[in-house]
Amino acid sequence: MGDKLKQHKIQPGDAKKIEDQLKKSPNKDKFEKYIREGKYDDAEGYKDLLNDIKQKDKQESVLQALELADRIKKSDNTKKLAFERKPKQGEGKFDIDVAELNADGTIDKAYQVKTAENLNKSLKNANKAASQLENAPANEKIVEIKIKDGTWKEFAESGREETVKTNFKEKYPDTELRIEFSDGVKKQW
Repeated sequence: MGDKLKQHKIQPGDAKKIEDQLKKSPNKDKFEKYIREGKYDDAEGYKDLLNDIKQKDKQESVLQALELADRIKKSDNTKKLAFERKPKQGEGKFDIDVAELNADGTIDKAYQVKTAENLNKSLKNANKAASQLENAPANEKIVEIKIKDGTWKEFAESGREETVKTNFKEKYPDTELRIEFSDGVKKQW
């Protein structure tokens, strides 16, 4: 594992923190598989994504970004991806977790991913994620939220779906919101 991290020019201290965190992570095997396989080694920002593993509170989002990248590649293996895209000079403020790139390097689709512990945090996370994409220079902007504890039925019965349709879509009309609930149901607006 250390050799693969070194290959990405991750500093020795950071590599040790990543390895220490992996030892404690319930997703250790998944992370190690991604790192060993190296299928995103050439992707812009992959080093930055791997560096986030050293922070326990970012591990779920890192895994979510990698799983999203897998889904994108599965649907179109020719897609070029970038991770952790930040603004270049003069682009304004934005934060993209995963980007699908056009042949010329411009961004076709920009994704921001979040994991919410429960339904109470779902819309707060969605709004935060959408605000991070607001100035992104992309043809499409997509927020994906994974809810660890909360079903679609509970979401709908609590009136949160109506809040998405009114508040979220009014504030971010050009951003698609996808939510995966703990019961496996997936919805998008």
